[in-house]
Amino acid sequence: FIFAGGVAIGADTIAGEKERGTIATLLMAPINKNQIVLGKIISTVIITILSGVASFIGLAASMPNLGEMYGTVQTVNYSFITYIELFVLILMVSLIASSIFLLASTVAKSTKEATTYAMPAYIIAMVVSMLTIFDTSMPSSILPYIIPLYNLTIGLKGVLLTQITPMQILLICSSTIIYFVGLMYLVTKLFKNEKIMFAK
Repeated sequence: FIFAGGVAIGADTIAGEKERGTIATLLMAPINKNQIVLGKIISTVIITILSGVASFIGLAASMPNLGEMYGTVQTVNYSFITYIELFVLILMVSLIASSIFLLASTVAKSTKEATTYAMPAYIIAMVVSMLTIFDTSMPSSILPYIIPLYNLTIGLKGVLLTQITPMQILLICSSTIIYFVGLMYLVTKLFKNEKIMFAK
């Protein structure tokens, strides 16, 4: 849901300016390019986080009834900490999703092309989430908690199964933030490249 909610805005952020021909006017304005790209990053992240918050509210509201969904009589009681963990991981999903959208939007020439570039990450996120539902145990090695997208999926699963540890959450969050910062650095560099910004 987070990927679906943010893909349209993320794809239009920079590629839409290229498609409409307004990117040249924007870049000629007496504003530093870093400020322009920072504004685009912040706006995309905010929209994607709002999509994530909506997902969190829906998921949090359904969590007490998960027992009924799985055919058990008792209700599932989650602690306040579990909801905080869930919210933090959903924020991490929002960050990685918005960074993928922005990267796709920067290299694309049109909104449609940017959406096409972002689709593989969307499909990978869906496939990975399907693959993890067949195993109810959490991985014991560190590697799964630092693989992008996969780490977030097993983190969310661990929260819902109440099997995740604070160290695992720390690994997931720190690796995701590193990926986000790296991708935003790449977006900033690409945004300053005239061959990419004015490619025909």
